[in-house]
Amino acid sequence: MIWISLSTLPEEVRLQFYNRDIWTSISKQIKKLSYDILGS
Repeated sequence: MIWISLSTLPEEVRLQFYNRDIWTSISKQIKKLSYDILGS
């Protein structure tokens, strides 16, 4: 559903959505790693 509506948006807007998702997942991974390192 979301992807269908995104595909109708301009490419620059779509890229911003993708980039935000990528950075969100990366920051989550970094937080998880730092918790694992600090917790050990």
